[in-house]
Amino acid sequence: MLGTAIAALVLSAFTGYLLLAFRIDAMHSWALLVTLATPWVAFVGYPYLAAKYKGNGFRIDIGLTITQEQLRLAVVAGVISLAVAATAGLISEKIFGPISATAFTAGTKETGVAGAVFALLVMSVGPLVEEIAFRGLLLTSLLKQEMTPILANLIAAAVFALCHFEPKRIIILFAVGLVFGEVRRRTGSTIACAVTHMINNAPGAIFLLLAAFH
Repeated sequence: MLGTAIAALVLSAFTGYLLLAFRIDAMHSWALLVTLATPWVAFVGYPYLAAKYKGNGFRIDIGLTITQEQLRLAVVAGVISLAVAATAGLISEKIFGPISATAFTAGTKETGVAGAVFALLVMSVGPLVEEIAFRGLLLTSLLKQEMTPILANLIAAAVFALCHFEPKRIIILFAVGLVFGEVRRRTGSTIACAVTHMINNAPGAIFLLLAAFH
């Protein structure tokens, strides 16, 4: 996971440098989509290479399968994750004051096709990519080291929260990360916890999608 994080930071820094060199606002229009998606290359690329050369293959090691029963559990967990996020959000606001996700704030400034694509990425590709890295790779690696499931999930959720670099949202991210990790532990499916994650992101993404054509 450390390699994934380093690769993501390097790619993001390089992309930011290029955009700055060409005097392009990294937080606006299509450049925002590039800024959003750049770390995803590392989030998927490193687990893919690790599974290919050190494991049993990407699909098996990362858990890219899902059954109907697992899907039903993922949907229920998605609804639970919304309640968990809301509760954690209330606690966070008591501690930090008003809170807004960085991606959500940037997305509200976008309109038209770019804004719509941004919203769709946040609701679909983003959750899948993050779950591949944090639950597919990291949590699975911790469990294979014979770490207790509770401790492994706590660590994976903490890393997930910290890697968003949003201190005010760390309680929210940690709390929902625990839900995503529990789905992965119970089902063995990264697709299932990605579905849970998608449901958690859906309300904000739908708002951004509607706002894009307001």
